Amino acid sequence: MARWAPGGSVVEHLDTEYCRLTLGAWSWAGIAGILATFDTEITELHPPELVHACRRLTRRWAAVADTENLGPSHE
Repeated sequence: MARWAPGGSVVEHLDTEYCRLTLGAWSWAGIAGILATFDTEITELHPPELVHACRRLTRRWAAVADTENLGPSHE
């Protein structure tokens, strides 16, 4: 995880399967976007503002992923 974390991040090793990533950005949406780049499960997420930003991002991506919204050239 540490080699892919953006500069200024802190990665704490918790055990053989888990770590804690602490990072900052100019907006909660920015942090949500950074988290989306990691191909891993997220087991805890704080604070509530970040949870809400991730929900908004999820809705946006779900709308784009809806096959009814894709034209034939995008399938």
